[in-house]
Amino acid sequence: MTDSKPSMANKAGFQLEPRYRQRIRLSCPVRFTAGDHVGKGQLLDLTIPGCLIESTDMVPDAQSLHLELFLPGLTFPLSVPLGVVRWRKGKQFGVEFIKMHPSQQEILRRFMTKHF
Repeated sequence: MTDSKPSMANKAGFQLEPRYRQRIRLSCPVRFTAGDHVGKGQLLDLTIPGCLIESTDMVPDAQSLHLELFLPGLTFPLSVPLGVVRWRKGKQFGVEFIKMHPSQQEILRRFMTKHF
Protein backbone atom coordinates (compact mmCIF):
# COMPACT_ATOMS: atom_id res chain seq x y z
CA MET A 1 0.00 0.00 0.00
CA THR A 2 1.43 3.41 -0.94
CA ASP A 3 0.94 6.53 1.07
CA SER A 4 -0.08 9.41 -1.16
CA LYS A 5 -1.07 12.93 -0.24
CA PRO A 6 -4.12 14.47 -1.83
CA SER A 7 -3.31 17.39 -4.08
CA MET A 8 -5.46 20.23 -5.30
CA ALA A 9 -5.03 22.54 -8.27
CA ASN A 10 -5.66 26.25 -7.97
CA LYS A 11 -7.26 28.26 -10.76
CA ALA A 12 -3.88 28.91 -12.40
CA GLY A 13 -3.54 25.14 -12.87
CA PHE A 14 -0.65 24.64 -10.44
CA GLN A 15 -0.76 21.73 -8.06
CA LEU A 16 -1.01 23.07 -4.53
CA GLU A 17 1.12 21.34 -1.95
CA PRO A 18 2.29 22.17 1.54
CA ARG A 19 4.33 25.36 2.06
CA TYR A 20 7.66 23.54 2.05
CA ARG A 21 7.92 23.94 -1.72
CA GLN A 22 11.34 25.08 -2.84
CA ARG A 23 11.75 28.81 -3.22
CA ILE A 24 14.15 30.75 -5.36
CA ARG A 25 15.62 33.71 -3.51
CA LEU A 26 16.21 36.65 -5.81
CA SER A 27 15.93 40.40 -6.04
CA CYS A 28 14.34 41.79 -9.15
CA PRO A 29 11.76 44.44 -9.98
CA VAL A 30 8.04 43.78 -9.92
CA ARG A 31 5.18 46.02 -11.00
CA PHE A 32 1.64 45.44 -9.79
CA THR A 33 -1.71 46.98 -10.53
CA ALA A 34 -4.68 47.07 -8.17
CA GLY A 35 -7.58 48.86 -9.80
CA ASP A 36 -6.23 52.28 -10.85
CA HIS A 37 -3.20 52.09 -8.56
CA VAL A 38 0.13 51.02 -10.04
CA GLY A 39 2.79 50.00 -7.55
CA LYS A 40 6.31 48.71 -7.72
CA GLY A 41 8.60 46.75 -5.51
CA GLN A 42 11.22 44.03 -5.30
CA LEU A 43 10.53 40.36 -5.80
CA LEU A 44 12.35 38.59 -2.94
CA ASP A 45 11.45 34.98 -3.63
CA LEU A 46 9.52 32.93 -6.10
CA THR A 47 7.81 29.59 -5.91
CA ILE A 48 4.99 27.82 -7.69
CA PRO A 49 2.42 29.23 -7.26
CA GLY A 50 3.37 32.54 -5.68
CA CYS A 51 5.94 35.08 -4.60
CA LEU A 52 7.16 37.36 -1.85
CA ILE A 53 7.26 41.09 -2.62
CA GLU A 54 8.71 44.01 -0.70
CA SER A 55 7.21 47.41 -1.43
CA THR A 56 6.47 50.74 0.18
CA ASP A 57 3.10 50.68 -1.59
CA MET A 58 0.44 49.54 0.87
CA VAL A 59 -1.60 46.62 -0.42
CA PRO A 60 -4.28 45.09 1.84
CA ASP A 61 -4.81 41.37 2.43
CA ALA A 62 -7.09 39.72 -0.15
CA GLN A 63 -6.37 42.49 -2.69
CA SER A 64 -6.45 41.28 -6.30
CA LEU A 65 -3.42 42.28 -8.36
CA HIS A 66 -2.10 42.11 -11.88
CA LEU A 67 1.66 41.41 -11.68
CA GLU A 68 4.60 41.86 -14.02
CA LEU A 69 7.71 40.06 -12.78
CA PHE A 70 10.99 41.22 -14.35
CA LEU A 71 12.88 37.95 -13.89
CA PRO A 72 16.60 37.81 -14.71
CA GLY A 73 17.35 36.38 -18.13
CA LEU A 74 13.88 37.01 -19.57
CA THR A 75 13.37 39.52 -22.37
CA PHE A 76 9.83 40.38 -21.31
CA PRO A 77 8.23 40.46 -17.86
CA LEU A 78 6.35 37.38 -16.70
CA SER A 79 2.67 38.32 -16.57
CA VAL A 80 0.28 37.17 -13.85
CA PRO A 81 -3.16 38.61 -14.70
CA LEU A 82 -4.62 37.63 -11.33
CA GLY A 83 -2.76 37.28 -8.06
CA VAL A 84 -4.16 37.68 -4.56
CA VAL A 85 -2.38 39.09 -1.51
CA ARG A 86 -2.55 36.33 1.12
CA TRP A 87 -0.65 38.06 3.93
CA ARG A 88 1.26 41.22 4.75
CA LYS A 89 3.91 41.99 7.36
CA GLY A 90 5.52 45.41 7.33
CA LYS A 91 6.68 46.20 3.81
CA GLN A 92 6.51 42.55 2.67
CA PHE A 93 3.52 40.65 1.34
CA GLY A 94 2.88 37.22 -0.11
CA VAL A 95 0.95 36.77 -3.34
CA GLU A 96 -0.68 33.60 -4.65
CA PHE A 97 -0.90 33.29 -8.43
CA ILE A 98 -4.54 32.57 -9.25
CA LYS A 99 -4.72 32.97 -13.01
CA MET A 100 -1.97 32.73 -15.64
CA HIS A 101 -1.91 32.06 -19.35
CA PRO A 102 -0.50 28.57 -20.10
CA SER A 103 2.46 30.08 -21.98
CA GLN A 104 3.36 32.13 -18.90
CA GLN A 105 2.99 29.06 -16.67
CA GLU A 106 5.48 27.25 -18.90
CA ILE A 107 7.96 30.14 -18.73
CA LEU A 108 7.67 30.10 -14.94
CA ARG A 109 8.17 26.33 -14.78
CA ARG A 110 11.28 26.56 -16.98
CA PHE A 111 12.67 29.43 -14.91
CA MET A 112 12.12 27.49 -11.68
CA THR A 113 13.73 24.33 -13.10
CA LYS A 114 16.74 26.27 -14.37
CA HIS A 115 17.34 27.95 -11.00
CA PHE A 116 16.94 24.96 -8.66
